[in-house]
Amino acid sequence: MQRDKRFEQMRVETQSKIEDAALQTFLQNGISDTKMQDIAKAANVSAGVTYRYFSSKDELIKKVLINAGEGLQNANNTLLTGAKSPKSTFMALASHMLSEINDNDDAAKLATLVYQILGSKNGYELAKASGLIAQHTALKDNLAKIFSLGQDSGEFKLGDPYELSCFFISTFQGVAMTKLVLSEQFIMPSLATFTNFIIKEN
Repeated sequence: MQRDKRFEQMRVETQSKIEDAALQTFLQNGISDTKMQDIAKAANVSAGVTYRYFSSKDELIKKVLINAGEGLQNANNTLLTGAKSPKSTFMALASHMLSEINDNDDAAKLATLVYQILGSKNGYELAKASGLIAQHTALKDNLAKIFSLGQDSGEFKLGDPYELSCFFISTFQGVAMTKLVLSEQFIMPSLATFTNFIIKEN
């Protein structure tokens, strides 16, 4: 039993190491120029071991997208099980998203890589198969509902809720990408800066 637990732990650790290496290699080399051998080398495992866990590069791309989708699922859960008011629900989500980008470089890299994948061959199909497109659509719709409720209660500025939703998601993507581009020169926007497009001043 103890041996089985050790083996399972090693299996999980190896898979995680390959996934991390794939993320870094995709970002460094680009999707199209990355080969399975590159990922194996970055993970410090043999190509055979890599293929044992993932049968192809597309399978690894799909896994990256699934991981990104889990982050979107968390965002959707925040909106669906939020606090008492639309404003407090939205602010909790916005604060969490900024913290993820600020505290975790991999979160910024993952957000940026998703869009690189979407522009690659079969990228959209892989994103659809992974559930990422559905999660993005759900986030857009759930944000729009929160914005509409906040407008009704007088907490949020007026405007088309779906337009505002798309703007917010695009802004988050821009923050993630700019952090990677500017590196040490990057200044993380404050929560107020990130949300003042919708929050009505008292």
